[in-house]
Amino acid sequence: MNLSDEIEKLQQLHASGALNDAEFAQAKAAVLAQASSSAPVETQLRGLEIEAELARLDREWEMERENYMVNGKYGSRHVPTAAGGILIGVSFAGFGLIWTIATASTASSFGGFGSFPLFGVLFTVIGVVLSMSTYSKANQYDAAFRRYEERRAQLIAEQNASE
Repeated sequence: MNLSDEIEKLQQLHASGALNDAEFAQAKAAVLAQASSSAPVETQLRGLEIEAELARLDREWEMERENYMVNGKYGSRHVPTAAGGILIGVSFAGFGLIWTIATASTASSFGGFGSFPLFGVLFTVIGVVLSMSTYSKANQYDAAFRRYEERRAQLIAEQNASE
């Protein structure tokens, strides 16, 4: 029963003579006191729901974050960065171009092209592909992290509003 139903029931009892004026006033005060004491419980319950939602959001983010991690030296894992992707591309492409030029000029001085310059071209292509992959993964991570932070900020604002 809600508050208005309870008060209506008391008014009917008062009108029928089952409750005198003093008893009606006392019963009405008790119903109102009970209703006002349940409001903080509802507020606390909503606060607990938001805390549970925050904990769930944090756990889900930790699991999603693992999808974006890349392996580093000695098996360490880290979040990729766009700058790291660009650095990988420049390094591989630079080495590949230097290798190609150096081996092509050496091979031509010996009278043939040879296959050594092709290793430089292959190295350059692998570097560019690896760089694009890392750059893309870094951008995906940044977008996912922004979504996570926005949702977390919404929940914290909701929690602060309910307190």
